[in-house]
Amino acid sequence: MAIGIPVLLGFASLSVALAAVVVWNLRLRGKVRAKTAELEASLRASVEREDNYRLLVEHQTDLVVKVDSEGRFLYVSPTYCRVFGRSEEELLGRAFMPLVHEDDRQSTREAMQALLVPPHTAYLEQRAMTVDGWRWFAWNDSAVLGPDGKIREIIGVGRDITERKEAEELLRLSEERFAKAFHSSPAPLVISDIESGRFIDVNARWVEMLGFAKEEQIGRTSKEVGIWADPAQRDNAIALIRSQGHFKEFPIEFMTRDGQIRSALWSAEVISLQGREVMLSLLFDYTGRKRTEEALRESESRYRSVVDNIQDVFYRTDAAGLLVMVSPSGARLLGYDSPDEMFGRPNETFWYDPVKRAEFLGLIRTHGRVSDYEVTLKRRDGRPVLVATSSGLYFDAQGNALGVEGIFRDIAERKRAEEALRVSEERFRSIVEASPMGMHFYRLDEGGRLILDGANPSADTMLGIDHASLAGLAIEEAFPGLAGTDIPEMYRRVARGEFESQFFETAYDDGRICGFYSVTVFRIGTDAVATAYLDITDRRRSEELLRQSEEKFSQLFRLSPYAISLSDPESGLIVDVNDAFVQLSGYARDELLGRTSLELGLIVDPSKRAGMVERLQKTGQGGSVEMEVRCKDGSLIPCSVSCQFVTIDRRSFMLSVTRDLTETRRMQEIMIQTEKMVSVGGIAAGIAHEINNPLGIIVQSAQNLVLRTRPDFRRNIEVAEGIGLDMALLEKYMSERKILSFVVDMQAAAVRAADIIRHMLDFSRRSESRRTACSVDVLVERAVELARSDYDLKKSYDFRKIEIVREFADGLRQVHCTETEIEQVLLNLLRNAAQAMATSEPAECPRIVIRAANVESGVRIEVEDNGPGMAPAVQRRIFEPFYTTKPPGVGTGLGLSVSYFIVTRGHGGRMWVESEPGAGAKFIVELPCDAAAATGGDRPGA
Repeated sequence: MAIGIPVLLGFASLSVALAAVVVWNLRLRGKVRAKTAELEASLRASVEREDNYRLLVEHQTDLVVKVDSEGRFLYVSPTYCRVFGRSEEELLGRAFMPLVHEDDRQSTREAMQALLVPPHTAYLEQRAMTVDGWRWFAWNDSAVLGPDGKIREIIGVGRDITERKEAEELLRLSEERFAKAFHSSPAPLVISDIESGRFIDVNARWVEMLGFAKEEQIGRTSKEVGIWADPAQRDNAIALIRSQGHFKEFPIEFMTRDGQIRSALWSAEVISLQGREVMLSLLFDYTGRKRTEEALRESESRYRSVVDNIQDVFYRTDAAGLLVMVSPSGARLLGYDSPDEMFGRPNETFWYDPVKRAEFLGLIRTHGRVSDYEVTLKRRDGRPVLVATSSGLYFDAQGNALGVEGIFRDIAERKRAEEALRVSEERFRSIVEASPMGMHFYRLDEGGRLILDGANPSADTMLGIDHASLAGLAIEEAFPGLAGTDIPEMYRRVARGEFESQFFETAYDDGRICGFYSVTVFRIGTDAVATAYLDITDRRRSEELLRQSEEKFSQLFRLSPYAISLSDPESGLIVDVNDAFVQLSGYARDELLGRTSLELGLIVDPSKRAGMVERLQKTGQGGSVEMEVRCKDGSLIPCSVSCQFVTIDRRSFMLSVTRDLTETRRMQEIMIQTEKMVSVGGIAAGIAHEINNPLGIIVQSAQNLVLRTRPDFRRNIEVAEGIGLDMALLEKYMSERKILSFVVDMQAAAVRAADIIRHMLDFSRRSESRRTACSVDVLVERAVELARSDYDLKKSYDFRKIEIVREFADGLRQVHCTETEIEQVLLNLLRNAAQAMATSEPAECPRIVIRAANVESGVRIEVEDNGPGMAPAVQRRIFEPFYTTKPPGVGTGLGLSVSYFIVTRGHGGRMWVESEPGAGAKFIVELPCDAAAATGGDRPGA
């Protein structure tokens, strides 16, 4: 019994435990069943949400994609496939980057990199190649991270923003047109900062009206510039602009730069410019001027609202055609307060024409779906609204059609745009037909050939051909002059959209058409271009003539040996100078430009320039005025200045030509000296003629005296016998008294004097001399003979005391020359040598060596003395006119310069000097033997 009680107790405990287990098991089963039911409900909700999400995604007009971290497609929405013209199978697993425009790929990569950084989102805008060509898309991307924190996938939602981009481009063009209108406006305009009042920009008319340069106004206030007659007027006007934002025709008085007070009406308005509020002002000057008819107008609205998103309508009907689902945008589209008012109504209720609904359903049953199908819906108030729908059947899990679902889009705007496009095309066609420019229209065929579709009437008139006969031909066939050029390829690239437009000028000649044309080629559609061109042949000829004229003027200006300057007629500021002016004045070009001649002190007597300018302004002719010009080093140069007004780039300038008279006056002195020499030569010739007569009598008388005293002459013997004279005694007497010797000497002296006079006469008849072939040794001897008769008592030198050494080569060639001129050259050299030796320390034996030898170019003559020689500085100037080393009153300084001129200019030869101080001097003359070479030509000495 004692043992049974514990057993019973244990059995009871076990039973209780088993009962507790059973109860716990029952409760656990209940919880499992509840959790299972909850999971099943959650799964059903998840499937339903996924189904709804799928429906939204597949019928959404936005583009939805999912890509991996390498940019390969994991999912693409049907809309994406339709836009890009690819199937889902073609896209999945392939990278999206090749579809992106090359210029946008870098920004796309940067956006992908931004996804690596929290919050792992990115926004970008890019161009992509769609079935409609390049289109702009805005993408909102989100990265989905894996458990390891790395990007597992990227979900992107994109929207076509091409229209927005075009609107932004229109906005940019609008601002550009505003800037052009601002600066080209005939009305004075100014833009200023409202707070500080400082000028931001002014147009040319404003500058012209006030007289202040633009640089003097920008960045300063109107008070600082000093345009207000009464500054309080400006403060009152600013108070108006701040309170009202604008005012019109506010009366003010302003001052111009020259101090004139003028009355004006001031209109101003606050505008937004590049995100900044500024004041745009216009002044209308009505002080004695014609009131302008043009006023500033708004070129167009600067800002306009841009639609962020087009709200499409999603709908679903059941199998009975009752509306079971619609997005809020549908209620707004059809004028209902909320979608609830629409639910449960037959879909025909919302169709303007229920018959069309039946046709619509028939198409869906036949094709499974419709895309962009245009229908007319009925608003709540009965008004029609045109929409386009993409709709289809939707099915349950067993494939049973449950009803119709799809997207509606309001296309009223699109229809209006299409109508506007039609009107625009009609206007374009009218413009093309009436345009004075020739126009051609081309299209690309499948083979890439550019086919001429047509031309406007002006093209027929301009080119003189019937384009109808060329329609359908390739461009190279229609216009063979373009074959082999890059123009057809340029047209093709524009047609393919690589360029929007191109402008060029070209010459064309194919035998039928010849001219020069300016051409604009622009795209007018897919694979289509138009060209608009003008015949500019006459303009190009005019431009070429103008260019040649300007080049000639520029060359004449720069290369003129005369000093030329361009200056402002009013201020006298020097605008440009040529190289000759720089050389004459001694100033650098930069030192001259922007300064006046008075500032530089160029004109010694400014009154002469003032008188010349005044005469030019009154009569239009400045004449030629002699005045002295002061160089930079202070030296004075006599000049002749003439001036004239010229117009360059529509501006008037004074063109001044300055001629250095230094050489002219030297030449005048040379001419005066030459006239003197001519006069002396004439006198000498007259004296020689006069001496010749008595000299002939003396020679004849001496000859008769000798003949009539000869003892063996029969007539003398007869006369002597008749008077009783012994001829033998007479002869003895005359011999003893040396009378016959006197007669012989008198005869010889007379003959020598006659020879000298003959040389003087020959020398004085230089103008009558002619070129002949002359022997050099004969010319030298004549010159030596003339030199021997030359005495200079003032210097007390006697040529006869100088040793003359002749070194003539055998076989000397004759030179073609004027013998008297070469004699003069040699005589000048001999005289100079004798004078140099006479003025130096007495030499042991004054000597002149005359050499003559054949050389390749002709004959070389050297005249060398053993006098004092000359320094290098003297040698450099020895042939300059009027340069002499002799004391005043001795020589003119013309002998060697005249000799140099005779040899180089007159005979085409060469002449130079070789000398060292204390070692004598040697003058070398080379004369050509050829008659053609001896005709002259300035050949410089060595």
